[in-house]
Amino acid sequence: MQDFISLVLPIFIVTLAYFLFLYPQRKRFKEHRELLDSLEEGDLVITAGGVIGKILSLSARTLVLESGGVKLKILKDAVIDKIDEQNDYI
Repeated sequence: MQDFISLVLPIFIVTLAYFLFLYPQRKRFKEHRELLDSLEEGDLVITAGGVIGKILSLSARTLVLESGGVKLKILKDAVIDKIDEQNDYI
């Protein structure tokens, strides 16, 4: 019986760690990737630094934002949310 417990306990701990830590992180990563893939010119977005701006152009890894009359070139990964009429960021 003790051999069975010593065999099952590590498997249980690894499985628990996966569902508590790794699975939620993968889910957030997938949702963020889907957000980045859905970005289009003209979308209003907020960056990790708190900049709110309108997308003027997109490339594979970067985008150009206009915020307050200033154009900024940033990495796509810095975008944390797309703003629509229902969001209260503005």
